[in-house]
Amino acid sequence: MVGSVVYANPASYDQQYLKWKEDQSVYVKQPTQSVIKVVNQVQDKVAINQADLKKLQQLHGVGEKKAQAIIEYRKTHGPFKQLIELKNVSGIGEKFFEKNKDILVL
Repeated sequence: MVGSVVYANPASYDQQYLKWKEDQSVYVKQPTQSVIKVVNQVQDKVAINQADLKKLQQLHGVGEKKAQAIIEYRKTHGPFKQLIELKNVSGIGEKFFEKNKDILVL
């Protein structure tokens, strides 16, 4: 059959598409345990470039005064480019950094 065109059944295609779309929405609504774990780990972190006074006080050994010092350092010097730069803030040393390094992110 030269020049013949065979068309797919549009109703069948529509049903397959709708089934696929439904499957996708179920997947999005029910995240896997690994996705939930990653989200929880990220939520437990303190982003030193965005954290406010209250969030910074969640760090070990940080009160209002030290949290304010971190914010002032950010305002003066710009955002931290590396976590280690946090040691440049007055009152923050190696001991503090070691206690908090696992929960700090940029």
